[in-house]
Amino acid sequence: MNSKAPRWRGFGREIRWTLTVLVVAVLGVVALWPREDEAPSTPETSANSGRAEADLGELRSRAALAECSPDPGSGPAVAELDGASGTCLGDGSPVELADMLGEQGTLINVWASWCPPCRRELPALQRYSEQPDSVRVIGVQVRSDAAGGLELLDSLDVRLPVVHDSAGRVAERLRVPTTLPVSYLVTPEGEVRRMPPEVFDSATQVRQAVHSELEAR
Repeated sequence: MNSKAPRWRGFGREIRWTLTVLVVAVLGVVALWPREDEAPSTPETSANSGRAEADLGELRSRAALAECSPDPGSGPAVAELDGASGTCLGDGSPVELADMLGEQGTLINVWASWCPPCRRELPALQRYSEQPDSVRVIGVQVRSDAAGGLELLDSLDVRLPVVHDSAGRVAERLRVPTTLPVSYLVTPEGEVRRMPPEVFDSATQVRQAVHSELEAR
């Protein structure tokens, strides 16, 4: 009998045990290694987030948009707008579009910061909103980031109350088409009507279109 066999068997067991320990250790390191999409928070990333919030706050301060507050009168109940929620572009607070409707009617204008016709139309809507016989005008920013929207409105001197529809809930409820801008008139009775597709170039055009829709009730 070979007297060395037990010694080799013992040595083999030690190698297997050592390999097992190494495999377990490697698996532990892999499990704890931060993934690209789960990178741990660091002082640097926290600082960047803080700077982003500060930048957005500065943009909001400069834009000085009207508050997304309820109209002083009692707006109509509109089932079509149930769940049409977003954030107020002016201060970042959550808001329900239905809570902002005016008693005498509301013109909802949907736009995006990258849309050239929207840039042409927004100043006309601002001028219309300043007229004493106007209905309430609300902007809804879609498919574009808040910072870009604030910069655009500030450059155009447009101070309307605006809902930022980052989650697409307002667009879904209104069935917003691909082509922008698009406007909707909510009548005092709570009916939602899509306005003609022409881009408004003046406050007079806006007033005539709104008056025509209200007269057709």
